[in-house]
Amino acid sequence: MFTIKLNPNLEMSTKTEKITLWVLGLSTLALFIFISVLDQPLKTVAAPNGIVSFELAGGIEQSQKILSSWDHQARLSAIQSLVADYMFLIAYSFFFAFLIWSLSKYFIEKRKDSLVKIGIILGWLQFVAAIFDSFENYFLLRIIFGSQNPAYPEYAFYFASLKFLIILLGLGYIVLGLVARFNSDKKVPE
Repeated sequence: MFTIKLNPNLEMSTKTEKITLWVLGLSTLALFIFISVLDQPLKTVAAPNGIVSFELAGGIEQSQKILSSWDHQARLSAIQSLVADYMFLIAYSFFFAFLIWSLSKYFIEKRKDSLVKIGIILGWLQFVAAIFDSFENYFLLRIIFGSQNPAYPEYAFYFASLKFLIILLGLGYIVLGLVARFNSDKKVPE
């Protein structure tokens, strides 16, 4: 099958795959926790969701309102968060992609060709999400450093929205795959 060849996990041994998933998963978790700590001073009335509020501001007026709600230390935290996010986007994109591909291998065994194809596509799309995330970070950093270009918050919003959509689709596939595997493992052979 053509799409199966697009699944890099098929070339890995089970042991290598497990080690890879653990390393990527722990890296993703560690960076997520680090960014979450940096996000705490960014939560204000204007930005109740911290950096995510800034990502989804959508316009220069709302972006400036959020920036005005942050003191100097919070702005430094925002910069550190966005810079750390460049490492995070590498970690989460590889982790989600490899986890999705790993689960798609399960569907190969169950002969669920459409779920295999969807998994392979969603795995590769995690890297597209990371690219969108990097563009979003670029535009947000430009705004923090004083750009008044009204297009930058809009660009950040669109890239963030597409990134979140792709990641949510990937997470949906992961949940589906884990539930399918869990239910399969619970069945007692006759």
